[in-house]
Amino acid sequence: MHAAFNASYLEALHGAFPGAQITVCAHPPHNDALRSEASDIPDLRFLERPALYEGERTRPLYNSNLQHFFGLLKGAWTARNFISRAAKKTRADLIVMIAPPPLIVGATRLAAIPRETLVHHVVFHQLKTAKQDTRRNPLWKAFSFRNEVRFSKRDTVSFVLLEEYIKSSFDAYFSDLKPNSFFLPHPIAKASEDIVLAPKSKPVKVGFVGQARPEKGFLEFLAMAEALSSPDIEFHVIGHLLDAVHDFDLSSLATKPTAAKIPQAQFAAALASVDCIVQPLSAAYGEYSSGTILDAVAYEKPLFCFENRIMQSQAERGQPIGFMANTLDALIDAVRDFALRQDEDQVNAWRRNMQLMKEERSTQSLAALYRRYVTGMKA
Repeated sequence: MHAAFNASYLEALHGAFPGAQITVCAHPPHNDALRSEASDIPDLRFLERPALYEGERTRPLYNSNLQHFFGLLKGAWTARNFISRAAKKTRADLIVMIAPPPLIVGATRLAAIPRETLVHHVVFHQLKTAKQDTRRNPLWKAFSFRNEVRFSKRDTVSFVLLEEYIKSSFDAYFSDLKPNSFFLPHPIAKASEDIVLAPKSKPVKVGFVGQARPEKGFLEFLAMAEALSSPDIEFHVIGHLLDAVHDFDLSSLATKPTAAKIPQAQFAAALASVDCIVQPLSAAYGEYSSGTILDAVAYEKPLFCFENRIMQSQAERGQPIGFMANTLDALIDAVRDFALRQDEDQVNAWRRNMQLMKEERSTQSLAALYRRYVTGMKA
């Protein structure tokens, strides 16, 4: 499901530097997905990246902190070696690391990258979650994200922050790196299915997008389904369970989460078919530039969420894109009201704001901004 976002990022990069050779280095399944999503981008090549961690996880799972730590070091060294080989093979002028896993930012300092080559680390979450200075374990304190970023510091290494509030967080946390950080709005993947307006017929289809895990609000979604599910309201999960089978009661769901990731085409078709999206993100995930929320924007689906930064920032601009609540009861009431009344004026207002948001984050707009940052041109 990240392939659509990465394809949008690559499209903006190509628009910023038309004619440049872009080489994607990812593990094979992601390369395959990107080949499909980015098939219309010329000058695109692919290198196979080795697995950094067992099972292609973003971070390894081990029984002890020491095993975890050495697992991270092994993954970082694997990445360092691969980055060195890829930089030499492709002779890149710019290397972009999208959401690098733990210790990879620091590993790029050790990679054999020519001094004149630009390196961009793309970050899409606020960095207050990375403040590890208070951890008791001396290993984690020594290898905190703060120290990792400081270790990677050099004139040609920059950080791309995918929302204004994320850049503010970064600048506050790393004030000395402010000249090497810039804000680029998080790209919104293009809708690959027709945008369908909410019908005035029943049942109303309520969707949950992405990994079905507690941190992303899946338990609250299940509670809402249990409270509201009826012949008039259906609840559909567009995503998969993470890890092994969990002991969740899924009986209230019309569409249950799958055991494995679903193909992008199936994901897009399911997203286009629902009438609204409910995403009760936890406080930690609410600080991210949430791809699930941006997927809903791409398909102009009314959003019902706990408070999160990306919707808050839109509301502060006078362009709300959905309903936010502080409690599950308030969210349930709002979804019930939507299903019963389907306030057309409210939905149309949200849709207009989503359309404005998509225009601001179009490939052309992002390409111009990216080109200006990278080449040092002034606005």
